[in-house]
Amino acid sequence: MSLLAGVQYSCQYNLLMYSILKYLPVFLILSCSVWEYEDPSLPYGNQPPETYLSLIASDTIYAIVDEIIFTVDPVSGENIADTVWHYELEDIPYDSSIVSDTLPHAFTTITTSKQELHWWGEDLDGEVLGYKYRWNTDTSWTETTDETAVFFIPITKEFDVFQFEISAMDNNGIMDPSPSKLVLPIRNSFPEISFKLESNPDSEDLPEPNSVHVTFPTRTFIWDVTDLDGAETIISIFYALDDTCETCWIELSAAAYSSITLTELIPGDHIFYLKAKDIAGAFSATIQFPDETNEDTPNTWIVKEPVGSTLIVDDFPQDTPNNALDWYMGLIDSLENSEFSFWEIGEKLPFSETDVTSTLNYFEDVIWYAGYTGNYTYHEAENSIQTFIERGGNIFLNFTTFPDTSEISWFPMDESITLNSGGDIHSTKMLIPQIMGVDTLVIGSPISVEVKGFESSSSGFNSLYQLQEPEPGGIDLWIGTPTVCGSYKKSNSGTAVAMSIPLFKGYAPVLDVEWALSVYDVTSILYAVTYSDEETIWAVGEDGLILRSLNGGTDWEIISSPTIKDLRDIKFFNSNTGWITGKTGTILRTTDGGDNWIEQVSSTTRTLYAIDVLGENNIWIAGKSGTILHTIDGGEEWIQIEVESNSRFEDIQFLDTMNGWCVGSNGTILHTESGGESWLSVDSGLDEIPWFYGLFFNQSNTGWIVGSDGSILKTSDSGENWNMITTGIGETLYDIFFLNEDLGYVVGSGGKILSTFDGGDTWNSIYSGVGEDLRSAAMVHSKKGMIVGGNTQPIHKGVMLNRSSGGNSGAFFNFILHDVFND
Repeated sequence: MSLLAGVQYSCQYNLLMYSILKYLPVFLILSCSVWEYEDPSLPYGNQPPETYLSLIASDTIYAIVDEIIFTVDPVSGENIADTVWHYELEDIPYDSSIVSDTLPHAFTTITTSKQELHWWGEDLDGEVLGYKYRWNTDTSWTETTDETAVFFIPITKEFDVFQFEISAMDNNGIMDPSPSKLVLPIRNSFPEISFKLESNPDSEDLPEPNSVHVTFPTRTFIWDVTDLDGAETIISIFYALDDTCETCWIELSAAAYSSITLTELIPGDHIFYLKAKDIAGAFSATIQFPDETNEDTPNTWIVKEPVGSTLIVDDFPQDTPNNALDWYMGLIDSLENSEFSFWEIGEKLPFSETDVTSTLNYFEDVIWYAGYTGNYTYHEAENSIQTFIERGGNIFLNFTTFPDTSEISWFPMDESITLNSGGDIHSTKMLIPQIMGVDTLVIGSPISVEVKGFESSSSGFNSLYQLQEPEPGGIDLWIGTPTVCGSYKKSNSGTAVAMSIPLFKGYAPVLDVEWALSVYDVTSILYAVTYSDEETIWAVGEDGLILRSLNGGTDWEIISSPTIKDLRDIKFFNSNTGWITGKTGTILRTTDGGDNWIEQVSSTTRTLYAIDVLGENNIWIAGKSGTILHTIDGGEEWIQIEVESNSRFEDIQFLDTMNGWCVGSNGTILHTESGGESWLSVDSGLDEIPWFYGLFFNQSNTGWIVGSDGSILKTSDSGENWNMITTGIGETLYDIFFLNEDLGYVVGSGGKILSTFDGGDTWNSIYSGVGEDLRSAAMVHSKKGMIVGGNTQPIHKGVMLNRSSGGNSGAFFNFILHDVFND
């Protein structure tokens, strides 16, 4: 080929290649389009999403094939295999074990009915927009966009197996045709129930004895319930009172009740039982209050009946051993028509406000006294107090230290002013009444705690008492005449009274004493006192002294005595006939109401300490060196009874003509069931032998004995057994007297007075205001009585205390309860 030809050929070739390359992109594009539809390796249509499901495995079980049952489909004629499975519990795997996309009957877990499941989906040619899931107990699918959820599987028996399946859905609405599945064997969990924290009191928060929880007839119990299967599976709460018999339980809806308020409870000891039941029929353990196995809580719950229309609230836990409570109870008890109840709060109010409100609502009037600021529970009870007042109840409020006005929301005070900052309010200062006809009050002992006066411009407020003006040039720190006691009443509500001066502090009342010292000056020791009728009182003592009062102890006269010997006891059969005994066998008798006393022949020279009059002619006398005398003819002849004891007999009492008791020195207790023909010694059961001075039996099987070292013995089975009552005192107790089965008094050395309101099970000290030995007590009723005694040192003198007076405090509370509250 010539070069030209070659060049020509080359040019033609280049031109051809240029033409081919110029149109090659078009061919390539067309080829790609053809290849896309013709390549058999690519899938046809949209791909469905994949779904994945997971949980943490524990308590693993394995599904075991029991048998395979083959049947023939009647339509298709194909063989159908049905597999029967059971599950066996194996070792617990590691918590990190993951069971993913578990198929039916595969390795899985036993869990509670509360399940937290996680899932996710993947789509190779799109995106997952949501999911549909269902349980084997569901009839339809549920849509969701979440990728986790907590389920409460409705287990209704102890063990069951459930299946969960879920399918992802892509952006084209295509579902995963093979849902991810989990098999969940569920073992029912027992429900658990407990009393709500602090809803029952701890012993350390209760007043003494702190092993006993005392309420009035309303008590609320509050509880918490839990279940590993979820609280929704708990369907019922059961409670019972005092008995857990099959028919004793009361069922409540668990969804509707988390507490129950018991009302109209019968007075006495009670136990509250509680348990829960879940939907599978499983019961929780039974819990109870009180629970003797719990050392931190009381072991006894006592319901007491509301007595009277007045409630005394002791909100002063620092006052031990209940000096203030004893004073308030004794004071209110001395007023006319003043039956009352008392409530010792302790360190904490009841947890339920319902209980506080209900307790107040049992009464018409409430006397609430509180301790020092920050150590009382009053502020937590304000809602209940306000409800009580709005219902028409009346309240008197007194603090040892008065709080700021902001702490008493329901009582309108513009301001409070400290009256004695850094100083005392001294005795003899007067509280001036702001209402006509009301007695002036006199402060009887210095007040060293901070006292506040207050003022109010609110409608419905009345100033009741104001502190007197300060003395010129004196040490009084206040200005003017500040109000220290005021009342507030809104329309259609009760009356509230606040007193900013403490009425009781330390061991003494501020205004006066409950048992008022008689103004009659007695220089002889008095050994015995008695009533011949409601207004006539007799007292006898040293050197043949016989005293008589015809007006309840206001005025006294000395009655002519045929002896100068010490007289130790006096008793009357009726207003005309009575006897006196004394030293060297002295026996005196009157038949004319005590105008004249005639000496009788006793045939003994021993001191005769005690008398018991069974009838006008049937009298018993006990005395020194084992002396017991008896007459059946009014004392014309006294017969000495032989007993195997040389003790000094201090007291004697017959319950009837056959049954009698006698006590004395060396722990002597004698008993007769033969009308005094024979006497048997009774063992007191005490390790240390006291000297017994007084005894008292009511006309049932209950009796008491008192003596040295604060000893008080009680029997509830006619003297078969005697139990020592703890008093916590060491003074000698000389006399005991009961007005009824519950209310009693004891007197003793050093001015000691004890009272009981529960039949002698517990005793409270009463402030007497004197230090002399108190030898004898007599009472007509709870508002009228007399105590006598005396000492030889440091001054030889007698003492008489009159229960009927009430003093300034008695007049004050009589004014509050009967005038202000009833206005």
